[in-house]
Amino acid sequence: MLVCLQASAQENVKTYMTEYGDTIMYFNGERTDAQGFYSVEIRYPNGERYIGQFKDDKKNGKGKFFYASGDIYEGEWVNSYKEGKGIYYYKKGDRYEGEYKEDVKDGKGIYYYENGDRFEGYWKEGSKDGPGTFYFANGTTYSDVWPTIR
Repeated sequence: MLVCLQASAQENVKTYMTEYGDTIMYFNGERTDAQGFYSVEIRYPNGERYIGQFKDDKKNGKGKFFYASGDIYEGEWVNSYKEGKGIYYYKKGDRYEGEYKEDVKDGKGIYYYENGDRFEGYWKEGSKDGPGTFYFANGTTYSDVWPTIR
């Protein structure tokens, strides 16, 4: 549950504090439509940050999450899970562009490696699963059907 700490001079913009276990987070939000979506910036005590849409006390809609590790996710959210299309930027230079389901890679996607290689194919529950092709930086390719390793 969100508790309003203060209202700004601008109508519909408020600063909130909420507590989940030992975590207290603060966000500024402005209602953006009649369906109850808010445009927010949330700051977490560990330095993480979320900028995007928020509904029913959860990340819902489009948004960008900055992880304490330096990684960044930008894309769609449903009930605070990465869900739908998004791009995950890894601090080390890799990135994944594709589909997510319940917070993990699931569906069609492209994984770009920092060294110039890339994998285009399908994912299931976070692992390569189904047809896909590796495109190596040296120009060679390798296509196969990947089983999910669980």
